[in-house]
Parts: sequence; structure tokens; C-alpha cells
Amino acid sequence: MTFLGICGIISKMWESRF
Repeated sequence: MTFLGICGIISKMWESRF
């Protein structure tokens, strides 16, 4: 997992929360 990959997953999780 790359840094960008982790950031992408986190951003998707945040979008699903709201």
C-alpha cells in the first residue's frame, strides 16, 4: 500500500460517512 493509496481509501471512507 502506498501513501496515496491509503489517502484514497481514507477519503472514500470519509465520503461514505457523510
